[in-house]
Amino acid sequence: MKRSETVRFLGILAASAAMIAVVIATLNGRVNKLRMQRFEDVSMLMLGTSLFRYAIPDSSGGPVLSDIADGNFLRLGYSSASEGQLLQLARLGAQAGVRKIAIEVNPIVSRFAGRDECSASNRWKEVYNEIRRSARPYLRGRDILGGGLGDPPQDVTTANMAADLDRLYPLRVEGPCLGTAWVDLVASHPSTVFMFVAMPRRRAARDRIGADGMAQFNTAAIDFAQGVGSDLFLVDPDGSWSDQNFVDQAHQSAIGAERFQRTFSIWHEALP
Repeated sequence: MKRSETVRFLGILAASAAMIAVVIATLNGRVNKLRMQRFEDVSMLMLGTSLFRYAIPDSSGGPVLSDIADGNFLRLGYSSASEGQLLQLARLGAQAGVRKIAIEVNPIVSRFAGRDECSASNRWKEVYNEIRRSARPYLRGRDILGGGLGDPPQDVTTANMAADLDRLYPLRVEGPCLGTAWVDLVASHPSTVFMFVAMPRRRAARDRIGADGMAQFNTAAIDFAQGVGSDLFLVDPDGSWSDQNFVDQAHQSAIGAERFQRTFSIWHEALP
């Protein structure tokens, strides 16, 4: 290829990349605007992974949690939600004026095996996943929050738990990738009360992590919450939750969900 052709090709490539970036930015802006509109009448927002979806099956909170919201309650629980995804949603919620935002701390301070969310390459993966999550429902005319609103599946059992434990563990406790951004978020929205929740695990998962690993996780969660100036609900600090509270390695059963909502409500009411 001649030099002039190479220069022309690179110019076309750069122009195409710029156009794609503009389209992505425009789409993302529209999606975020729609998300903020959905948050405008929400008083209490709970953001987390699928663990939240099982712990709070009713996205509107049900009788227990809707009682403490002082208004409209909304739970969003996304499968394999990342720290970056939760940060973005929390930021939009605060900008929309949500008074209370509770966020699952598990994906913020720990990583399952094979996940390296702090790496530079993962940031590009995050961008792609955000586009995929937001563009699909938007372009198909579906609920922009749909992925986080769904009810928990009813067919989850312990049948594949051994394989899940092998796939997910060992757990790496590394602290946040976006610690400064969390500090800035909390500091820049003093009218929003941010709180964090460390979700419990079944004994089989706790055994995989080990006593030292669980202590490390609890300490990391406490340190993170204190570092951003927020309260932390450590659901099971002493590892006493029995197997009947779970349907697999960490997702809660109906018994566990009732227990979680009741104890969270008591903890919340005791806040200053």
